[in-house]
Amino acid sequence: MQSIAKNAAALLSVIGIGVQAIVCFMIAEGPIGSFHIGLFGAASLSYLISLSLALRTSLWLAALVIAVACLLLDFYALYGAFVAPTSSTEALSLLVVPVFKLLGVVPIGLLCGILANRFMPKSR
Repeated sequence: MQSIAKNAAALLSVIGIGVQAIVCFMIAEGPIGSFHIGLFGAASLSYLISLSLALRTSLWLAALVIAVACLLLDFYALYGAFVAPTSSTEALSLLVVPVFKLLGVVPIGLLCGILANRFMPKSR
């Protein structure tokens, strides 16, 4: 179970980085500049944290929670910005979501993982 969850967290993190690359470098209009690269870096940072947690620590549950929550937020922002925008400022969510992921999702996911490691029964 643990190795499956670790692999799932790593796979979801890599998928999230790929989604960010598609959004920042393929969907975005205009020439690729420092803004696109910076946005890609900021949006991918939470996925890199999740990937490093999955591969290098025993906090695989935290990595899985972070990866799933970040993917859900990103897909919600992409849907709102590109598929069914409700206002002209909907694309600003693509700038706000990376900050929310770093300051909200990552700490909550880490807390969930640490509490689960502490209070879940250990399998032998």
